[in-house]
Amino acid sequence: MGRSLGLAVVASLLLFQLPIAPAWASAAQDPQARIERLLRATPLVGIADIADHVEHVRAVAGIDHVGIGADYDGIAFTVDGLEDVASYPRLFEELARRGWSDADLKKLAGENFLRVLDAADAHAARHRPAS
Repeated sequence: MGRSLGLAVVASLLLFQLPIAPAWASAAQDPQARIERLLRATPLVGIADIADHVEHVRAVAGIDHVGIGADYDGIAFTVDGLEDVASYPRLFEELARRGWSDADLKKLAGENFLRVLDAADAHAARHRPAS
């Protein structure tokens, strides 16, 4: 079962706080034991939770300023149902169920990102030193 990326960051911080438990450390002080206790106590995060987050970003920043991308390399936990990029259709289905238009889903999927890259290229071209 997956866990949120935020939890992975917290777990990493806990692990690196005391990477090697000294011989005198009890199980209560052992970082691995602390992480395991934290994982048992943390509720699962699912696609609906991610959709809530995406909708919040859209409400705050606007549809032209929200996008989705992933770097799954090296993470310890994933969202339940969103274990890799092949799972993205599940998130898009959830957003469509909530009333997102095809145009808005296209912006989220990459059109916004491409628009920003095009603008950055245009800016760079205007400010490139003459050769």
